[in-house]
Amino acid sequence: MKPPLLIKLVIGILCITYVVSCKMSSSDHSKSRNRSNKEGYTSGLNSETLLPPDDYIKWIKTADNGLFVSKEVGDITYSIQYEPLEYVALRNLKTKSVSKEQLKNETDRLSDLQYYTLKISTSKGTDILKYGAEGQYEFNQRIDYYSFRMQSDLKLVEESDTLPCVLFHFERTYGISPYSCFVLAFELTVGEKAGVSEGKKYRHKDKQFIFYDQTLKNGIIKLKLRGNNLDQLPILKTSS
Repeated sequence: MKPPLLIKLVIGILCITYVVSCKMSSSDHSKSRNRSNKEGYTSGLNSETLLPPDDYIKWIKTADNGLFVSKEVGDITYSIQYEPLEYVALRNLKTKSVSKEQLKNETDRLSDLQYYTLKISTSKGTDILKYGAEGQYEFNQRIDYYSFRMQSDLKLVEESDTLPCVLFHFERTYGISPYSCFVLAFELTVGEKAGVSEGKKYRHKDKQFIFYDQTLKNGIIKLKLRGNNLDQLPILKTSS
């Protein structure tokens, strides 16, 4: 378990980083989001492929590669993006070239959590804070829920492990983006913790993201990420 001060430091760094990333276009996902549910689907690369930072980031965000899954419920679309440690490290370091030492230091610092971005959008691009809200009171209640209380309604399940959300940040866009963005991190599974402590590669099982949507009244939302897709990541090319 992280010391409280270190958790605050990680939250601060990630929140600053995602102010930029959550405002970026989601076009990489929208063209083929339904294909991301195909088991074992990747776009011709494997775990031996080397990619420079820019290409690595694009690959991670491409829906066809199975790290992004979405679900539509009525007018609302829920999507979850899995973010490998190398991807999060690149965002934090804000560089187009990273050395092996830089990458190792940053991924080691991040390695006791797993990271995701959740996006919620409407079919007409309406701000979810305003969607169907009846008056200022309900609008304010939604701000409070998405800023604080929503964290307790998020879970990640992998086999017998049910993991709480331990890092949460609502990136409010004030209508600039057609979606609302949430930066999330969960504890590691027992198997993942053992892999980190022993320095061994962990073979992922399927992960199911669960969100009990109490505000938009859509009940329990489940999004599944296939374990074999999480294991078929390219290698980030370093500068040395």
